[in-house]
Amino acid sequence: MKKGFTLVELLTVIALIGLITLIAVPAVSSIMDKEKEKLYKVHIKEVKEALKTWGAMHPNLLPEVGQGVNITLSELKDDGLIDLEFTNPKTKNCYANSNIFTITNEDGVYFYNVTDITDGSSEDCTYEVNENYTEEDWENTLNFPRYFSVSILD
Repeated sequence: MKKGFTLVELLTVIALIGLITLIAVPAVSSIMDKEKEKLYKVHIKEVKEALKTWGAMHPNLLPEVGQGVNITLSELKDDGLIDLEFTNPKTKNCYANSNIFTITNEDGVYFYNVTDITDGSSEDCTYEVNENYTEEDWENTLNFPRYFSVSILD
């Protein structure tokens, strides 16, 4: 009686394992990429919801009819509306705190424009909330376009 496997049998098993791997790895990778894209879209929805909450928290800063207000990601973080370590699932990088989102008022209906969120630097992951940021600070930002700007819509 012979014990063990022949070289042909071992090579056949190795070839089958290689073939299964060639088929499985791209399929699993594709599924993972799709799930990351779905999570990215969830992040877009989260930012829109944060903008709506921001508007409810600061109704006096909402735009007049035909105007818009720009809000940065850092402002949403300051108000506790977005997680401080808000990361892109596709790249695993933190989103840039300088991302700007817009709330517009068209005929009394508010629209929340979040089309894309860009990645930032590693510093964006170590963001510290401005704990001294008050409602009075919001009023004072009217003079600084970095925080707040109004534009007329066509």
